[in-house]
Amino acid sequence: AFPGWSAALPVLATAALLVGGAAPGGLHAGRVLGLAPMQFLGTISYSLYLVHWPLQVIPQAASLSEEPLSLWIRLLLGAVAVPLAWLLHRLVERPVLRWPSLRRGPSWRTGALAAAASLALIATSAGISQVLPQQTSSDRTAAQEQPSLAPAGTDFVPANLSPTLETVSGDNPSIYAAGCHQEGNAADASGCRAGENPDAPLVFLVGDSHAANWYPALERLAEEGRIRLDSSTKSSCLPLETPQQFEDRPFDSCDQWRDGVLERIAEVEPDLVVLASFNDPERLLPGEEEDPESRWHDGLAGTLARIDGPPVAVMRDVPTQAQAPTHCLAQNPESAGRCATPRADAFEEPLVQAEADAIAESDADAHHVDLTDYFCNDSTCPVLLGNTVIYRDQHHLTQTFSREMAEPLWEEIEPLVV
Repeated sequence: AFPGWSAALPVLATAALLVGGAAPGGLHAGRVLGLAPMQFLGTISYSLYLVHWPLQVIPQAASLSEEPLSLWIRLLLGAVAVPLAWLLHRLVERPVLRWPSLRRGPSWRTGALAAAASLALIATSAGISQVLPQQTSSDRTAAQEQPSLAPAGTDFVPANLSPTLETVSGDNPSIYAAGCHQEGNAADASGCRAGENPDAPLVFLVGDSHAANWYPALERLAEEGRIRLDSSTKSSCLPLETPQQFEDRPFDSCDQWRDGVLERIAEVEPDLVVLASFNDPERLLPGEEEDPESRWHDGLAGTLARIDGPPVAVMRDVPTQAQAPTHCLAQNPESAGRCATPRADAFEEPLVQAEADAIAESDADAHHVDLTDYFCNDSTCPVLLGNTVIYRDQHHLTQTFSREMAEPLWEEIEPLVV
């Protein structure tokens, strides 16, 4: 938060300008500050100070997200502040400073007026940031609904929404807070465990953050004593035997992590392996000769070949929404159906088919678990079920909804472990 250590940069920069701005000799800050663009910014600096803050605060509040706006959006808002500041300077600041009463009056009066203007804008920004989140739901409530086939969804944003739009982005599986879901370059394969019934079958969950989508559902089954759960998940790391990339570089830690997970599966000898991943061809390392579908097929086949013994349930990926549901819901409190993505656009069908083919051709005891009809009806994939938000972003489930999917998931995997 500001002020903090980050405040040191502008403070030290200002001090450096004051010290070096008028230094003797040819090389000093005054030469740069004397350029026309710098003189222009200096002229409108007070108006720019007043304008830039609301432009940063209000869009962030309107997004209803705990995640900061992207750097490009913030830079764009900063650029927009310049012409607005010029208008404020020309139409308000300069005319006000020319008022005869101010020119003849004491200097403290001008300072007081400037301070009042600053406080008014800051108060307005703060007020708007508090008011906006309160205008994003209907006055109506909705009952909690259990997942069912062909969901119609809820066509309004209930007042009793769970989780709320303000907190939905943080409704993560418990493995995130526990620190056993790996991210970035971490390669620890030790994972998390749940369930205390020694007679229950051991289910091993493996994959990327879309495997973590299913952790809350499996965790609920473990809490109920129906399974024991072991999991190893790592963001952005597909459980496929194929070269992958992360932040435009070879994802070496993914290979290390995956090898460690497969070794651990062999050690613990689970009764069932549940494997899931995000169907995103952009995760594959560029430069390979094969098309993405072939690489996906061969990568899954390679992983299945290394899992020797237990049956494997390969989860079909969940739908990907066209936009962040929280933003859309906030803008359509009485018409939430507009936020549903067409079913035909919600999946990478070539990769889905590649997975299905690899499973069908594998010598392993592999099964394709398809729960799509719990997420989508014939035409759309809604973002609300009763009063529950299904997604915390475009393609990750809320922990709340995942736990509600425990029973449909159990119906699919129970025959594989009994």
